[in-house]
Amino acid sequence: LYKQTTLVVDALDECDTNARRELLGALKYIIVSSRNLVKIFVSSPSNDDITFQLESFPNYRIEARDNEGDIKKFVREKIDRSIEERELLRGNVSPELKELICTRLVGGANGMHSVPLLRPGMNHLLLILYMLRFHWAVLQIKDLCRLKTKSDIKEKLGKLPGGLVKMYHEIHKQI
Repeated sequence: LYKQTTLVVDALDECDTNARRELLGALKYIIVSSRNLVKIFVSSPSNDDITFQLESFPNYRIEARDNEGDIKKFVREKIDRSIEERELLRGNVSPELKELICTRLVGGANGMHSVPLLRPGMNHLLLILYMLRFHWAVLQIKDLCRLKTKSDIKEKLGKLPGGLVKMYHEIHKQI
């Protein structure tokens, strides 16, 4: 029907082991039996079971550390701007707190899933994943800017949501 089909499977590691094996089996069947190109994008932290199941197919793997430098620079620039524009604690942020914020946000953005990809050529999806890490960091900074005290910020940094879905849920609760 289509020349190319792209399937996206997010958080595959969160599936029950048996369900994950069935799903991976179905995905492998789709790849092997399809007359047209099928690309599969899988998002998951490192998992030996998933890696083993996918190793016989052409794949490309991206780790969080692959864009860590870009995220560090981005977070630092956003935090600096938030301080300069007096959005974060009205500009009264100590160097220690600034460093803590940067460290936690970079760590959180990099803690998002590594990505095995089946079938090369999925640059648009790689860009989406890359951008999602930055989007997560921006949402965290905006959330920190709404807080009024240093202790509120430290408390928030101690329980950052792990991923965009959890972040969106927290935003929704605030509405």
